[in-house]
Amino acid sequence: MTTSLWPDGQPRPDAAALAAALDPADADLAPGLALALEEHERLAASDAAAVAALLAAAPGPHAVVPRLPEDVHDLAGLAALAERLRGAV
Repeated sequence: MTTSLWPDGQPRPDAAALAAALDPADADLAPGLALALEEHERLAASDAAAVAALLAAAPGPHAVVPRLPEDVHDLAGLAALAERLRGAV
């Protein structure tokens, strides 16, 4: 599930704020970065709504498996997943 980068109620920086925070040589990247951040937040909201609908439709206990930076394909990956799940409980 894609997680939000900002807590509810906190405004995301717009292109002007991002341009001011960037090195002047990189300020032209601000509009694209602002758009990417907006799209990320839209995806996070969509994911949250889909997960909420799934959880509401299925009775019983649930666990949301966190997104990991890599696929789980060995014991080390399984251990990393177990650690993240322990932290989520």
